[in-house]
Amino acid sequence: MEITKFHCHVYFDAETKIYANELWARAKKELHPSTVGTFHEKLVGPHLMWNFMIAFTKEHFLEVNLWLMKNRSNLNILVHADTGYDLIDHTERCFWYGQNIGIDKSKLDPDPE
Repeated sequence: MEITKFHCHVYFDAETKIYANELWARAKKELHPSTVGTFHEKLVGPHLMWNFMIAFTKEHFLEVNLWLMKNRSNLNILVHADTGYDLIDHTERCFWYGQNIGIDKSKLDPDPE
């Protein structure tokens, strides 16, 4: 299987929301053509904290990850493959910047078929 797409989830809470919002706005300007998703101040999907997502291709993997390393401050970030196998992508084909805060595996589809 060739992995061609990735997502990252940038997590924040009430204390880190202001910086996360600034980072979200910067990501939309600086990480084109990556797609920067909604700034969620609620729990969505399997995520245990508020977050926003950045989607990018393997051609932009290095650029996005260098940007995250440089700019994340104390935010925790999950970076994972996007192959359609949600459980495996979020647990095995992934890595964390900062602390691994976990995810709710019960909300992930183990098989896309």
